[in-house]
Amino acid sequence: MAIAAQEVFRLHDAPVFYVNITNDTVLFLGEKKQAHKLQHRINLDNFLKANGYTVVSGGVPQGLPEAEKQMCEQLVLKVAEWSSALGQINQLASIAGQQNSLQASINALYGAPDSHLWALMAEFRTAGILKYFDDNLLRFSSESSRSYANGGWLESYVNSLLNKLKSDGVLQDSARLNLKIRSAKNTHNELDVAFMANNHLHIIECKTKRMSGAAVNAAVTDALYKLDSISELGGLGTKSMLVSYRELGGADKQRANDLRIRVVAGVEIQNLKSHLNHWLLA
Repeated sequence: MAIAAQEVFRLHDAPVFYVNITNDTVLFLGEKKQAHKLQHRINLDNFLKANGYTVVSGGVPQGLPEAEKQMCEQLVLKVAEWSSALGQINQLASIAGQQNSLQASINALYGAPDSHLWALMAEFRTAGILKYFDDNLLRFSSESSRSYANGGWLESYVNSLLNKLKSDGVLQDSARLNLKIRSAKNTHNELDVAFMANNHLHIIECKTKRMSGAAVNAAVTDALYKLDSISELGGLGTKSMLVSYRELGGADKQRANDLRIRVVAGVEIQNLKSHLNHWLLA
């Protein structure tokens, strides 16, 4: 069909060109013209509207306060030591949420407290996320702090790195966190992190919960399939990434590879900015 259309246009002395969606370059076929680079850059809201989606909520987040930035950097630096302890913080944050409370008993943990749990809680308290903790109890500073401790910090950390890449000219607009969108058919989706780069939609899902055992394995699988289904909203050029504080199992790594989802997990997040940069430019 493409060849037939090209011949029809040539018979009518009309120009024929091809748009390379990988690098937004217009190539003129059969003419001695230089390739033309498309300069227009569409922002995220307009891109979603063009694909039939309305933004319901989700603003442009601000930069990380210094205390939270230092906490995130410590969490990333000590990912190998603190991954189990962070999983227990996630448990306690979930327990508090189920009880409509800001506090949880450490005795409510499914197993024995990790040896690094108190060092991790001290980091959260220094950053203002925890108001209080002792050998038996922890209390979050607010509901937003509880949510932040239960994985929100990783989204904020990813966003802080994307802000640096934006200043380097790699991103074309600011990333959005917890973006809720609605389609014309009234279906709803939530994107952990979404932004535009090279006129392509980029979606990142962030996970901090433990990635082993039947229930959590199902959660990882669901996250991968969610990324795969959401990527359809931006067409074939949409790129997806899963950022996990914990390592993934072999089956999930293979599933991600089959679905063309980039994975950065475990100690790899210590070089997350470099991974993001390579992913964006690939």
